[in-house]
Amino acid sequence: MSDPRITRFNFAVGNEPQVDNFFGQLKRQAEFLLEEVKEIIDACDNRDAVEALDGVVDCWYIREYMDDLCVEQSMRMSLARELVCKNNDTKFTTKYTSAKATQEAYEEAGVECYIADVEYEGNTYFTVRRKIDGKVMKPMNFVPVDLSSAVPVEVV
Repeated sequence: MSDPRITRFNFAVGNEPQVDNFFGQLKRQAEFLLEEVKEIIDACDNRDAVEALDGVVDCWYIREYMDDLCVEQSMRMSLARELVCKNNDTKFTTKYTSAKATQEAYEEAGVECYIADVEYEGNTYFTVRRKIDGKVMKPMNFVPVDLSSAVPVEVV
């Protein structure tokens, strides 16, 4: 479960997890999360550190309760996090030639990209980034994460 203060709050306000309303409750929390993310963006545009921090902490609070909702459905959160982290580790490489092949494939598809390199703990890591916004692009032959092993057979 999440932080016990968050669990207590949601029970105290009549928002305890309802196994038969998982998708409805999760959607509502996602809508709250989207609202907070927009507030963070506004705070950044206004260079308001206090409001930005408030939004970040509110996102954490909502996300913690989303964990509660998933756990109530017997979803294996630790396994899901591990799988996502391992999958994200495939989005960078220590081989420049691999990054170059990915960059060339995106460029051929009309997506302007560049190769970024970072030194971390004595290693050089390469990522391909979209020029317009710096987004890390998926490498060639990227395999999406499969979280089915972290989800019970039936979610209602």
